[in-house]
Amino acid sequence: MLGQDRLRTLLELVETLPPRCREVFALRKIEGLHQADIAERLGITRGAVEKHLRHALLLLATRLGEIDEAS
Repeated sequence: MLGQDRLRTLLELVETLPPRCREVFALRKIEGLHQADIAERLGITRGAVEKHLRHALLLLATRLGEIDEAS
């Protein structure tokens, strides 16, 4: 049950990411696309894909940490 709550929280947090970060995160972590494929699909550089992914992961980790501290 705790795992399901954690997953639900994570999915809710993903929805709060900036649009491009959310899109890159979903394509990489949920759909499993490679960074080169994401870059091609979105018409951006691989460096931009990496930047958006890093930003998304940092935001999610920070927000999850804040939630854990509050509980």
